[in-house]
This record gives sequence, C-alpha cells and structure tokens, in this order.
Amino acid sequence: MIIITLGILLQLPIFIGIGLLLPWSPIKRQFSFENLLLCFFSGWGAAVAFLQIWHLLIKVDAIPLLFLIIAAGVGWYSTRRECLVFWQSLNLRMSFWLIGLAVLPAFVLANHVMFTEPTVDLGLYHMQTVKWINQFAIVPGLGNLHHRLAFNNASLLVAAVLDINFLNLSAYYLINTTIVYVMILLCGTAFYNLFRHESEPTMPDLFYALLLPVIIWQSGTGFLAGYTPDFLIFSLEIILTGEFLRLFVNRPEQPEFNSTAANLVCLVALGLTVKLSFACFGVLLVAAVFLLQGNLFGFSQRRQIRTWSSWVGLLAIWVIPWMVRSVILSGYPFFPSTLLSLPFPWRMPDYLAKPVQGVITYWARTRSETIAYSADWKWFLAWFERFVYEAKWAFLLSMALAVINAVFALVFYKKLENQSKQSAELGLAVASGISFVGILYWFFLAPEYRFSGALFWILLICQALLAFSYLWRAGFLPRSVSAAAALVFLFTLWLSPYQFSRNISIGWLVMPPSVEQAVSQYRGDKTIFQQTTNSGLNVNLPLEAEGCWDAPLPCAPYKDFNPKLALLEPGNLQKGFYMEK
Repeated sequence: MIIITLGILLQLPIFIGIGLLLPWSPIKRQFSFENLLLCFFSGWGAAVAFLQIWHLLIKVDAIPLLFLIIAAGVGWYSTRRECLVFWQSLNLRMSFWLIGLAVLPAFVLANHVMFTEPTVDLGLYHMQTVKWINQFAIVPGLGNLHHRLAFNNASLLVAAVLDINFLNLSAYYLINTTIVYVMILLCGTAFYNLFRHESEPTMPDLFYALLLPVIIWQSGTGFLAGYTPDFLIFSLEIILTGEFLRLFVNRPEQPEFNSTAANLVCLVALGLTVKLSFACFGVLLVAAVFLLQGNLFGFSQRRQIRTWSSWVGLLAIWVIPWMVRSVILSGYPFFPSTLLSLPFPWRMPDYLAKPVQGVITYWARTRSETIAYSADWKWFLAWFERFVYEAKWAFLLSMALAVINAVFALVFYKKLENQSKQSAELGLAVASGISFVGILYWFFLAPEYRFSGALFWILLICQALLAFSYLWRAGFLPRSVSAAAALVFLFTLWLSPYQFSRNISIGWLVMPPSVEQAVSQYRGDKTIFQQTTNSGLNVNLPLEAEGCWDAPLPCAPYKDFNPKLALLEPGNLQKGFYMEK
C-alpha cells in the first residue's frame, strides 16, 4: 500500500510539470493550488499527444518515460520563481496540516485498489493492447487479429509508459487512482474555498464541492483497478464544465479568456482520443465557449476565422495522429465506426468491422443480454429497472428540479440585481443543456452507465445550483456559505460514499501483490494452446473464450480465431496482419 501511495504522489509532479510547460497552462493566469491540479490534466493530455507520435515509430517503454520526466523537470524549473513566491505566501503551519490531510485519500485509494475487481475489458483486450504497445511500434492491421485491439484508446499509451513493474508498481494500480486522487484534491479545495471567501461562494467552487461526494462514490463503486478510461472521461467532463462556468462568472479579459479556451479545447481533444462517446459533449462545449467568446468580444469575421483556425490547429495535434493510428490499426479513421475506409492491404474486411458498433450497442441495450431488446416501452422499463440506482434517481431528481427552476425563472428572472448571479445562472442553464443532450446521445449510442461519464451528475448539480441561486436571491437562504455546506453534506449522506474496501492486508502494507497475483482470481484457467492459420501463422488461444489477459503475443480469444489471418511479412509481427481472401 505504501508503494502504491508513493507511486500516486510521484505522478503528480511529473504531469503537473509537463502542464507547466504549455503556453495555455492555467498557471500562466494565476499561480494557485487549484490551477496546479488543472495542470495535471493538461500535462496528461500533452503526454498523450507525445506518445501517440512516438508510438508511430518506436515502442513505448522506459525511454519515453524518461523524456516525460525531463520535460516535467524543465516545466518546474521554468516556474521556479512563481513556485517560491507561492510557497512564501502560504501559512506554513496550516499548509503542513493540509498536506497531511491531503495524503490521506492517497492511502485510502492505494488500499482499495488492491482489493477491487477490474473491468472485464482488462482481460479481453486492455492487457493485450498494453503488451503490444510495450513490445512493438504501432502494428498495421492489428484489428484483424482481434477487433478490440483496434479500438485505439489513447489513454492506454499512458498505461503502457507507466507499466514499468518496478517494485510491483504497475499502471494497473496507478493510472486511475492518481486521476481520482487529483479530482478529490480539486473538489476538496473547492469545498475549503467556500469558507475562505468573505463574500458568498462562487458558483464554480460550489460546483466542484458538490462533486466531491460523487467522486468518492464513483471511485468506491467503479472499476478502479486496471486501465479503464472511464475515470479519465468522468474527470474531464467535470473539469470542462467547472472551467466553462468560471468563464461565465468571471468574464475575463480577452487574453485570459483565449488562454482558458485553448486549455479547454485541448482537454476536449484528449477526450476525443480516448472515447468517441465523448464527442457529443466535447463538441457542444467547444461551440458554447465559442458563442460566449463572441458575446463578450464580438462576432467579427476576422476574429471568428482566427479563433476557429487556432482551435482546429490545437485539435489537430491530438486528433490527426489519433486518426492516423486508427487507420494503421484497422483501415478506418474512426473505428469502430466504418463511416470511412481506406484501401490499405491491412484494412479489416467488412464482415469483421461492420458488426462491431452494433454489437456494442446491443450489449448495452440488453444489459449484457439479460433482457430482450424490442425498442418499445416494455424494453425501456426493463432496462430502466436494472439501471444504476444512484444515477437513475439523479436523473429523475434533475428533471423535477428542472421543472421547479423553470417556475423560479419566470418569477425571479426579471428581478435580477446582480449581474454575476445572472451570468452564473445562464452558465448553469447552458451546462445543463449540454449534459442533457449528451445523455440523449449516450442513450441512443450505448446506454451502459460507465459509458455516460459524469453527465448524470453534471445535470443534477447544475440544476441543484440553479435552485440554490434562485432561493438565495429570493431571501430563503440568509447565509449562503452555511447553505452550501449543508447542501454538500446532505448530498454526501444521500450517496453514502463509504464504499471503499475495509480489508487491510499486513503482508501488502508496503509492497502490493504483482499484477499476475492480483488478476489470478478473475482470469480463470490459464491454459494456452496454439492454432495455425492457413498461412502458417501460429496464434495463441486461451482455453476460456473470454480473453487473453497477459498471454504471449499474438493472442486472440478462441471465438475470434480466423484461419484467413496472415502476416504482411512472414515471420515479422511488426509489419502487421491482413486477411487473405
């Protein structure tokens, strides 16, 4: 547990340091603890951009990790004066107490991740994908071996670079725990800020503070172990919404607005390279930022062209290499979508590629084939009954609050006296709309809870804060800080967040079990046998059809074995795979 805790804490200066190097870094606007935490995600995104290009040419191992550490060192060195001034401005006694308190969640997460069950995707393709990334540069036509290997989840590149297995310190334990830990610090800092300001709490602080119990609940009940990207998408959606609200409330000058907008665009680009289901939310948020910019600074044609060209350029840094990687892996730039295809010899044939998206949608609609899909009211009720309890009631409560807020708006909207409150309420309404449309997109695409990110919670909290704002202005909440704290406390009680493991192993107090030990109870029979394709290629197949786990390369689930599989260059896995006709 102690080793995992140290691994979590050591990742912070690496990714924050990389974030400090970026010209749109949040720290360039104001040097604060919250902006340092936001730099973590900016640095994470920059690492993905670097690793996408690196892996086009070279395998991902300890060498690119060394480059990332050097970049982080340069980032910290470039801001050494600001760091010193910030440190000197702190109350050192209070700071040491807060640092000690901040380390506690890392210990809790480190202990919990050793006992939590990984998602089924870990054995199906996550471990195999990381293994291919570790051992080879990107392999053309890898999706022909197993279609899930072509999903092109860019976050697995970071998992691969962190998968050093030093003192059993693997990305299996670290990648999600660190993301959750940073989010707990960010939301915890916002809650602390509610009691620091003499005036009423800011809407972004209220937003982040209310998400603290959600983050704790999500990390306690979700698949924390392994390489699943769900926690990253969950966190990105929260941060994008929170910083979007900050733009609405603060109404910064144009240089600061442009810098914040650039950072938001880059985080959207990161989300697009991780999950295509993120696209609806990300695109809508970028459009909302663009409209806000036009409202604040004008819609001149020259400014619009300059803004869009700069944002498209930023998106291209992530999206174009991601599309190139997708084409190399599958022959399709947006796989599992087969909207476009390129006639490369390694392109996955139609009979392999086209059913994939439908299978994902069907699996989500049938709750892993536990209910029949009929696309009618009977099916919806069966699906809704089995849906995650907390998220289901969050949505119903959001709808109830939306009706109440509509009534409040009609009564109070014309009586506004505070421009900042009006701006905050408009921002909350826009964020609610974006999240609601995102939920509709998710429902029709693949209605499985873990694909929804934080959309249900963003919608609920935005609606709750709208009601809070209306009640405060109507004089029903005389002391807003106390009301905000009570709201967070009640929300915490409702979620009952203590879902963490109560197990503590003395034998694992310092050193965690190896990944092999951790997954052994979930993987089943380890027996591997070989089957030969028509071209003479030997493929490893697990005795159980569910997944290859960490079996030797090349490996595919038994049901996905295809005798037409062949190597583009016999005997050379690096050159890639294709399907014989």
